[in-house]
Amino acid sequence: MSYLQGPEINADFSAADIQGCAKLVSPCHGKVTSLNQHPRAMVKDGFFGPGLCFLPHGYQFFSPATGVIEYMTPCCHRINIKTHRGLKLHIEFAINTETLMSTGFKPKVEQGQQVKAGQLLFEFDLAYLKSELDDLTSFLTITNGDKLTAIYPCYHQVRAKDDALLYYRI
Repeated sequence: MSYLQGPEINADFSAADIQGCAKLVSPCHGKVTSLNQHPRAMVKDGFFGPGLCFLPHGYQFFSPATGVIEYMTPCCHRINIKTHRGLKLHIEFAINTETLMSTGFKPKVEQGQQVKAGQLLFEFDLAYLKSELDDLTSFLTITNGDKLTAIYPCYHQVRAKDDALLYYRI
């Protein structure tokens, strides 16, 4: 079953395809893959909207867009950002992170705060998380993806703040 509403994900694209598109910057170093790679069926089937998975590396997590932190759990594992372009981003960091009761995370922003693309949201202890969690697969979705006409994800290794996570057209 697919809940996905919005444009088709276009993984094969050219420079001409993304001309005039806006982008979300990579929130962390890591490997980006299809949402189909997520182990949870609701995520895989698009319940939270179109998006992608990433396997984080490093120790810092940045905002993928300029906007407002509408929701952020104390343990930083779930963040909702409303971008300045009106997109609603839903980010979940790793699987079962809430069981750690905030251990391994240092928040750098608060709910309600304005953020810029590339601004540090939190730091994480990757070695600790790897030792305590079975799976670090994380995801970013656009919960109002029906507003988009095109999504071009960047399925490869990315560097935080430097590389695009995905391109989109409204």
